[in-house]
Amino acid sequence: MQFGPGVRVPSLRAAHYFNAIAKIYPYAGLEVAYATYKTKTTSARGSIEAAYLGGEYYLNDRFAFGFDFGVSYISLGEAKYKYTVTGTDFVTNFGLTYYFGGK
Repeated sequence: MQFGPGVRVPSLRAAHYFNAIAKIYPYAGLEVAYATYKTKTTSARGSIEAAYLGGEYYLNDRFAFGFDFGVSYISLGEAKYKYTVTGTDFVTNFGLTYYFGGK
């Protein structure tokens, strides 16, 4: 989930992992999200669909450093003025994952 002042973007991701290449486990996946934001003067909501490629490098059995790059289609609609914005954007993610059961 991503958030900031007045912004919420809960999402779901699914990925397919491929065979490891030099300790890096590459993957490809899809993501869907529901985005909302609200300020003092306006609010909007919409959807985000994304496809991405990435990889995880395992530091040990429980921790992995992950990275991915993808393209997202974003559609947001503002209710008060009945305004809709759509577009494509590129996204890069980096993260540290803890696996409770190990790899």
